[in-house]
Amino acid sequence: MKIIEKYLFLTNNHNGYKYSERWLNKNHNWVLRDVDNFIKNNKLETLPFKQKLYCTITNSKPKKCYCGNNSSFISINEGYGKYCSNKCSYQL
Repeated sequence: MKIIEKYLFLTNNHNGYKYSERWLNKNHNWVLRDVDNFIKNNKLETLPFKQKLYCTITNSKPKKCYCGNNSSFISINEGYGKYCSNKCSYQL
């Protein structure tokens, strides 16, 4: 994703409204096209929208826990945690 697109999410977004699919569709539908293309190319269709957006912005895939499951998603600002659950975090 281009710098301009990243700037769009980092400025004036106190309550996270710019992360909603509805707002993007209404105001910046070209961003949704970028997200859709990235998600299709990386076969990440089953993710919730905010995780799709995070993966597109960071050009990454969901992190894996040591057990093989996807790590838990914290937020679009913080990304993925290290573990998938509390159980895994206490086992190491």
